[in-house]
Amino acid sequence: MDVNKEKELYELEPDFFSEGIACKSGILNKQDTCMYFGCECGDGWFQPLKKFITRVKEINDLAKMYNAVFVCDQLKEKYGELTVYWTIRKYEPEKECNNTVEINALENIFEDCLREAENECWNICEICGSHDDIITTKGYIQRICKNCADKYKRC
Repeated sequence: MDVNKEKELYELEPDFFSEGIACKSGILNKQDTCMYFGCECGDGWFQPLKKFITRVKEINDLAKMYNAVFVCDQLKEKYGELTVYWTIRKYEPEKECNNTVEINALENIFEDCLREAENECWNICEICGSHDDIITTKGYIQRICKNCADKYKRC
């Protein structure tokens, strides 16, 4: 993903992208986290990701009340699909999280939002963001539009 678009996502919800931000600051390196490589997908998925991250911010704002936060471990395209690996961590490490019912409820909401983003990305060209004539390429599997497939000689 373009560095400026990635930066916009990071700024939208810094808690979710804390590992990516730590990598950009030199605090973490590629041995520490997969977020060293940033958002490993095309610019075409920027809008659905922005919508997803906006919802993650709302979820994290609620999760902080229970000393929890959702953190992205890796965000990438895999086999043509949006793939996000994540964890729930303590927001303040020295404090306890003892509201498991509420955190589990937020986890369910988070997973629903993630599935919605995955489904949306499945129907959008990863390269240009078009919704028209989406195909699945062979070999290196991608979900792209027919125009991008022709342009970049992928089929």
